[in-house]
Amino acid sequence: MKKLICLFIICSVLSGCLYDLAYFRHYPTHKLAIGELSEKDFANNPSYVSNGILVLPYLKSLRESHPDPYSKISFASVGVGSIYFKGFSLTDASGKSIFEKNVEALVPIDRERPNNIYRSLSIDLMRANNIDLTSLLKKKTVSLNCIVSKNKTTDKTETITFKLKLRKKKEIAWAT
Repeated sequence: MKKLICLFIICSVLSGCLYDLAYFRHYPTHKLAIGELSEKDFANNPSYVSNGILVLPYLKSLRESHPDPYSKISFASVGVGSIYFKGFSLTDASGKSIFEKNVEALVPIDRERPNNIYRSLSIDLMRANNIDLTSLLKKKTVSLNCIVSKNKTTDKTETITFKLKLRKKKEIAWAT
């Protein structure tokens, strides 16, 4: 029996390979971005809410070998709604601009989730061909500044800033 268990472990280890994964995480909203929300999450995170809509960044799989880094943003609300996403910028700790993108999109928030919460589809933030990932991943922290408004015609915009921290770890890629 021990030999069988050892053989299984060896086969499992040999069928996968370790790779380095580096990405930026916003710790206060990370669990909200990947999990289910409730109404109290809106009240507990007022710095990330605009007009009743919670802004949720999720940047993962940022590495040069990955042709399409997973860097997205989504929005959530209590009830069906929409938000106008003007764009965003990434800045370093000193406030120097790293990357900017104009999105100019009215984002519907109409995907029903549990607890009477609605979410939007995710919107791509960056791709490997429009940002230098090598220099970005040398920074320990960056700020993601999202510019939103209630609709396209309003002059009143709001900037919601997320302080992102670099996280590096090793993961196993399994053969498929």
